[in-house]
Amino acid sequence: MVSTLLVDTTLSVRVCGQTADAFQSGLGTPQGDCLSPVLFTCYFEHVLQQLRHQFRRESTGLAPSIPELQYADDLDFLDENDQNLEQTHDVCVLKMPEHQLMVNGAKTERIQFYRDADLEKRGKEEWRMAKSVGSRAGTAEDIKHRMVLASQSFGRMQSLLQSSGISLTLKLRLYNCYVLSILLYNCATWGLTEALRTSLDVCHRRHLRSLLRIKYPNIIKNTELYNRCPTQPISKEIAARRWSFLGHVLRMPSGAPPQVALDFAASGALRGRIGRPRATLLTTLSLDCREKLGLVLLSRPGLAQLRKVAYDKC
Repeated sequence: MVSTLLVDTTLSVRVCGQTADAFQSGLGTPQGDCLSPVLFTCYFEHVLQQLRHQFRRESTGLAPSIPELQYADDLDFLDENDQNLEQTHDVCVLKMPEHQLMVNGAKTERIQFYRDADLEKRGKEEWRMAKSVGSRAGTAEDIKHRMVLASQSFGRMQSLLQSSGISLTLKLRLYNCYVLSILLYNCATWGLTEALRTSLDVCHRRHLRSLLRIKYPNIIKNTELYNRCPTQPISKEIAARRWSFLGHVLRMPSGAPPQVALDFAASGALRGRIGRPRATLLTTLSLDCREKLGLVLLSRPGLAQLRKVAYDKC
């Protein structure tokens, strides 16, 4: 199909309303072609698969040792070791041109994850503010950013959402579309603490009270607020999306990066870290699995059972 669409491709240049003679193009796809981004993404992933074996960690033999974040033509690398990041970057700069892909070294980000107890207390670990595809690397930082953006969107629509001439049903539809979608962007990847869950629920309830035009000194109980809207605590919606996301990951092919990451975590390589364990997506999902199914996510037998359950529910 691809060859049929691209065979005998001709292009022409237009400048100031003047069109030059057509010429044949035998490399790549025409600019603006809807097929172009799809083919590029497939080809880019093919090249990365060939390079990943060079990123193996010698101590474990698991690949990839250098996780990458890819979106279209944007590629970021993540690791705990700055030297590994630089070596990975050098490999890509050297090898990708062999596949007709040019790397802009100035734009390729290398994000070094590290743990500093003192900086953690002050909230100044630089990697936590790194942003990729609209999300920050640190969960707390990303949630704070999402709440600010959602409140700004709500503020721009406040006169409409608080209008007495619009039904509550329509207000809620507009709120879910233009505000809640911003607040919950990428929420399935959040590892929530109790404090973060409370902050999200408080932000959500503040918006709902504003929709109902309830202001101090008037008050309304949380249960009545949810019944009148009608909705539920936003933390429950996030938990449902997180659970759905885990099922999607478990049904991926065995060689997919998320599956490789789960195998790495289940191997026990993450145990023995110094300090109190952080609330991460993995720890939150582990609690979900234990409470819902009585299975241990971060163990090979438990992971195998979870994959079977995920496939059985397809």
